[in-house]
Amino acid sequence: MTLPQATKRLDIHPAKLRRRIRNGIFPSPSFVNEYGLKLMYYVYILQSIRNGVYYTGSTNDLDGRLKRHNTGMVPATKYISPLKVVHFEVFNSLGEARKREIFIKRQKSRKYIQDLISRDSVSGRALR
Repeated sequence: MTLPQATKRLDIHPAKLRRRIRNGIFPSPSFVNEYGLKLMYYVYILQSIRNGVYYTGSTNDLDGRLKRHNTGMVPATKYISPLKVVHFEVFNSLGEARKREIFIKRQKSRKYIQDLISRDSVSGRALR
């Protein structure tokens, strides 16, 4: 789906749509970006290389988000960087990703996070 097709479907002006995309406000969970590609959302778990602390979050740009974490632009992880991605999951909508993020955070369990990470290593999934 191209941007003009998306704007017709959503009944929104293209300039306003581009602005919403830039600002991270998406009018629909199954929305496409300005290149016609469906947006993918990630739930990620980072681990501090310095002290082993875990951080869980969600984004639609995993590489960019990791760079912001490691450059100190995210207050929650500013003092535990450098960080590495130890686990991530892919979702079709921001809502699904946020629900999963909240579920992981509510476990409040280091063991639960380590089990998620160990499942990745058992399945042979390579991380960045």
